[in-house]
Amino acid sequence: MEIMWRQGAEAFAFLIEEWDFTGPERTDSGIAFHRPDLHVDVEIWAWKNEAGFHTGVRWVDPATGEQQTAGLDRLYVECGLGPPQHVPENLGGGHTIVKRLTQHARALRLLMPYLTGPAAAGLFRRCRSGPRQEPV
Repeated sequence: MEIMWRQGAEAFAFLIEEWDFTGPERTDSGIAFHRPDLHVDVEIWAWKNEAGFHTGVRWVDPATGEQQTAGLDRLYVECGLGPPQHVPENLGGGHTIVKRLTQHARALRLLMPYLTGPAAAGLFRRCRSGPRQEPV
């Protein structure tokens, strides 16, 4: 987890420098960044013999306080920024963690204008849960 805390702060520093987030906050499973309308959790998960790397984004409606959560990969694909392979979630050793931090930070940097604009609520509704639906 030390690699995540050390390297993650650097990889996601743009959230603080460019988007007014606070953090990084060290969590049991990774790091988190916060601002009133958005929360980003970058984490390593493990269950039985499996492990993965995940970045989740929670949007808070400033008018109602309603919260919606979606995975970075789903948001990235929904915005047409690229395929889910640009935001891989498989995990290996320390080198892979650093690589995932870089990939997820790059994807989030491209995604930020979509998460802060007026269309954010609709974006999160489309991505919140279940399999990705293709437009009809």
